[in-house]
This record gives sequence, C-alpha cells and structure tokens, in this order.
Amino acid sequence: MFQKTFTSVELPRSSDSSIGLPFTQPATISQETFELNESTEGLSIIIPTLRQGFYYDNVIRDIMACRKEIESNFGNWEIITVENMLVNPAWNKGVEFAKFDKIMIINDDIVFHPKTFEWFAKTAEK
Repeated sequence: MFQKTFTSVELPRSSDSSIGLPFTQPATISQETFELNESTEGLSIIIPTLRQGFYYDNVIRDIMACRKEIESNFGNWEIITVENMLVNPAWNKGVEFAKFDKIMIINDDIVFHPKTFEWFAKTAEK
C-alpha cells in the first residue's frame, strides 16, 4: 500500500521583480509523495505554475487519472509543484527537491496522451 505525504515550503523571493514581473505572492514548492517503499527509484513529476486559469487543475486531474499506470511503471512517485517563479528557475528548484531517480517536467498548460507515462518509462529504461 502506498503511503501519501504532503509538504509545502515558502521560498525566498528571487530577483524576478527586477525584470518587471508582478509577482505578488511568495514563491512556494509543494510535494505530494506516494511511496510504496523507501527506495529512491521512482518518478518525480515537476510542474511549474502560476496557477492562472484552469490549466493546473486539468493537468493534476490528468496525472491522477494515470495513477495506476504511474505506479505500475515506477512504483514510488511524487508531484512537485513550483508556484510563482519563472519557468527555468522553477524547473531547477523542482529538480533540487526531487526525491526519485527519474524526473519528468510537465508544464501546467498541456494536455497529454494517457500512455505518456508508459512511453516515458520505456524511454527511461534505455
């Protein structure tokens, strides 16, 4: 049975305001982890987001709809959400926080095929 944990951390404000971006909320990173065992083998899914519109909710819904496929291909897995940060620093911060050996970055404004995780697992094995 998978053990689910959730953590959230507020990050120090970066220099984003120096380039004219109007971030009014603090940057945060949240991790929702589904662990079957204590192994570092698994999948870390990183999602940079500004949580604008319905995109983020849709991508989370799509990921959760693939939960059985993710668990059968990777075992342990987690969703790391990095909010209110420019996309490249958000990717880097997500990788820094990742718990598992395989990393997938999914932007919050995409729709993906239900077999995405199966294809990624086959590619990651090579």
